[in-house]
Amino acid sequence: MAEAELRAPLRRSRSLASLALDEKPRGASPLLPTGPVLRVVDPREAYFWATHEGAELDLMLTSRGARWGFEFKRVDAPRATKSMQIARNDLGLREILVVHPGPGTHRLGDGVSAVGLGALGEALAARKLVR
Repeated sequence: MAEAELRAPLRRSRSLASLALDEKPRGASPLLPTGPVLRVVDPREAYFWATHEGAELDLMLTSRGARWGFEFKRVDAPRATKSMQIARNDLGLREILVVHPGPGTHRLGDGVSAVGLGALGEALAARKLVR
């Protein structure tokens, strides 16, 4: 197994969960809804994950005893990647949600789903990830 790094940078700086929905952290794209995702879960359970070989996961949440992965893409039609499968296997993720600006929700592969920004709230509620 690749040597990996798991860290919670949100604890060391202003929590993204404390941002209003119309605010964005410095350097963040307005299309990447990390703040709204963290508003519905405990931000102390939010992590970035990466291996030294380059596989990474934008956000990993632990909720109700399960691990969930999130990737944030700026393309309308995201694809599953090898990095996502490595993260899913190494971390034992229940599912990876690839949040994108396009419409709807659909499966990208085994344990990986694309979720349009407009459907994010519904997708989180369906998976019981809301507080």
